[in-house]
Amino acid sequence: MHKIIMIFVLILLFACNSKYEKFKEIKKEYYTFSEVIEKDNLVYYKDNDALFSGKIVEQDSSGRIVMELNYKNGIKHGQEIHFEYFYTDLPVVVLEGHWTNGKKSGIWKSHDGEGQMTIIRNYNDTK
Repeated sequence: MHKIIMIFVLILLFACNSKYEKFKEIKKEYYTFSEVIEKDNLVYYKDNDALFSGKIVEQDSSGRIVMELNYKNGIKHGQEIHFEYFYTDLPVVVLEGHWTNGKKSGIWKSHDGEGQMTIIRNYNDTK
């Protein structure tokens, strides 16, 4: 009887672990543009046609992050940041702003190679 219970527990643990691993693969920290597709001004997961929600990161040929952009239900929503690497391997923010339901909102800032702010633009929440 103990052997049967032990086998059942092991099967249950294995089944739960495989479901967790599958879920972990689906929910990544970030995605790349090659993992999504844009159709009709909406962004979808490439592999299952569901509307994309999450962060997209673009990297340069050295693997350094040059852009982060957030989406919710297929539209831009959240922070957008662009980085440049001028003199070192340390990133300098050259553009930062926020999206609300697909529209630029709030303060957007541009910076030069020294990190000094060069342009500030305020996007009011348009109707």
